[in-house]
Amino acid sequence: GAVGALSRQLRGAPAPVSAQRPSTRGSSASTSASASRGPRASASPAAVNFAAGLVAGVAVDVPLHPLDTIKTRLQSSRGFAASGGFRGLFGGLSPVILRSLPCSAIFFATYGHVRGGLEQCLPSGTNSALRDASAGTLANLVACVVRMPCEVLKSQMQAGVAPDAARQTMLGTARRILAGRGLRGFYVGFGATAGRELAFAALQMPLFEALKRAAPPPAAGEGA
Repeated sequence: GAVGALSRQLRGAPAPVSAQRPSTRGSSASTSASASRGPRASASPAAVNFAAGLVAGVAVDVPLHPLDTIKTRLQSSRGFAASGGFRGLFGGLSPVILRSLPCSAIFFATYGHVRGGLEQCLPSGTNSALRDASAGTLANLVACVVRMPCEVLKSQMQAGVAPDAARQTMLGTARRILAGRGLRGFYVGFGATAGRELAFAALQMPLFEALKRAAPPPAAGEGA
């Protein structure tokens, strides 16, 4: 009790061991909790590039689809009003989603893989812009093989080429293209589309990498 503690202080006796020993319950509990969490598994770069490209493709293509529809109808030989005018601006969205999901993911996954291979194969003094442009053009060429059939479907659905509404669906448009030109009908204009996409990637990817180097993302824990 208090009397015993007072008598010990007067005699100069040490305090009990239990009072001198610091409590280690909190530290041991936190140590065991942090050890139980274990190291956080990190996803592979290819999986990250694939997922990022998938999300980015849908986030860009879907909101801007009405503007793309207006552009396609303005370029149509039938005229803007005959092609649908401002009606049904989301026409042809189904092939856009079908295109965006694999194509953007395929592009970024291929780009990351090819760029990593070029970093190992090319000499150390090679211009980084040339490396990034080469990886971008090759990745876009691979993506164009998947993108082109969806582009043809989208354009024909946007322009209202089908004679009736029943054939204006993606499946009806695909059947009409197959009946008219076969599989080659899905790759009409492939050269022009590929040329546009390759030139775009040759400019886009070096600029993209330069901006990443100029403003690197914060390291883990710095933003907290």
